[in-house]
Amino acid sequence: QVLTGCDQSTFKPQISDYTWLEDVDKNVFLLSVVDAGYSKIYKFDFSAATEAEAYINITDDMNYYGTPIVVSTSLVIINHSSFTTPDVIAKMTQDQNAATWTVTDFVDLNEETKEKFELLEAESFIFKGGNGDDVQGWIMKPVQFDETKTYPLAFLIHGGPEGAWEPSWSYRWNPQLWASHGYAVVMINPHGSSGMGIDFQNAVRNDWGGLPFQDLMNGWQYVKDTYKWIDMDRVGGCGASYGGYMVSWIQGNNDDKKFKVLVTHDGVFSTITMFYSTEEMWFPMAEY
Repeated sequence: QVLTGCDQSTFKPQISDYTWLEDVDKNVFLLSVVDAGYSKIYKFDFSAATEAEAYINITDDMNYYGTPIVVSTSLVIINHSSFTTPDVIAKMTQDQNAATWTVTDFVDLNEETKEKFELLEAESFIFKGGNGDDVQGWIMKPVQFDETKTYPLAFLIHGGPEGAWEPSWSYRWNPQLWASHGYAVVMINPHGSSGMGIDFQNAVRNDWGGLPFQDLMNGWQYVKDTYKWIDMDRVGGCGASYGGYMVSWIQGNNDDKKFKVLVTHDGVFSTITMFYSTEEMWFPMAEY
């Protein structure tokens, strides 16, 4: 039996994976969730009386967490990464007295290599997008940042469309690479992205060029109004897959010249021919 009076619609973090924590009673899940751009591990207790008591965040940092592997009720093996650290294997241990959890890395094999580079954290921001909804994004300053100077902007658009930019180490579109070449980097999670509620995510369906486009344009304006060290006359829009679709959409709707260059990588250029390029037929059928 599930929680009485627990309204899932009020719980904005979205579950991407789960595993049982208890071996006997099976009352407790560990949930991998995305929450407004952040990756978190929640403990979910079926025996709780209220939603607030049921969902307990046991991580609160700038890491992206993979699927937990439960060894015991107080020991979990997990991989994590961040904007500044490639994947690391760690253990999560629970203090039974304090009911708190601690993440301890086994070994960071990239520690010496990372010291050779200036690796940068990203900052989260919130602005009003389409429908007046809150939209979350990330901004990363370039290396050797000087507040007296201005910098060109790499405006990155994620694929999916039902995914999100999270604080993880990317082996594809890594914002550190752009920042290391002197670019400011902005990554916005528009409608369709996970982490802002299921209605927000579903809003992209049948509307690929609608609300998400409004979000990105509102985000462009928010960045211009907020970060004066960015040269908004030198903005490049870049994306792959659905991000590439959106870059092409922007190209057809760039009358005010917000973008000086547009780069589409492996982008969807026809939602009809997309049917012929995937065996996951549920995907284009659900989106259109």
